[in-house]
Amino acid sequence: MNYTKTVGEFHAKMNIHKNGPGGRPSKRLRLITEETAELIIAIDEHNVVEIADAAADLVYVIAGTIEVLGFEENLLFTRVFPDRAPGLQDRLNTPGQEVTVMALLNEHLGAVSTYMMAYANMDQSLLLKNELNKFIFSVREVAGLFGIPFDEVFKEVHSSNMSKQPLDEHGKGGKGLGYAPPQIKRVLENYA
Repeated sequence: MNYTKTVGEFHAKMNIHKNGPGGRPSKRLRLITEETAELIIAIDEHNVVEIADAAADLVYVIAGTIEVLGFEENLLFTRVFPDRAPGLQDRLNTPGQEVTVMALLNEHLGAVSTYMMAYANMDQSLLLKNELNKFIFSVREVAGLFGIPFDEVFKEVHSSNMSKQPLDEHGKGGKGLGYAPPQIKRVLENYA
């Protein structure tokens, strides 16, 4: 699945682009930070529905960042390892695995933050692109640790996001009469 292309559909509907308020690196970093925190809290609480929702939201924001900054998603990760990437599972089959997962997510967040702040430097933009792609890869892998059918959850979140109202010139819109919240629990039950 090409997450960046999918989120690009949402960005087109909502008129989010690089030069607009939703495309500024500082705004993107704030969103990534918020979604990472939500995923860490969900993992700490062992809430699989919230983990699925937060993981999909985080990838949605990261893919959106890749899209608005004009980068390309590295599809190699999703083609070679569509269900589970090797490595993390093996490292996490130990007591306290949640701490290791949280450390990994914070490590990615720190790298993205560093590169995002230096985004104007072209050398840093390549590092940022690579780190954003690795972050997506790791979040998918973390979801797999909890038995989450990630692509199905992501599709559900995208469907919900597409039901939002486009933003107007004042930034108003979002959840209107036609908004349908994501049915994450139903998706998980269907794939249990």
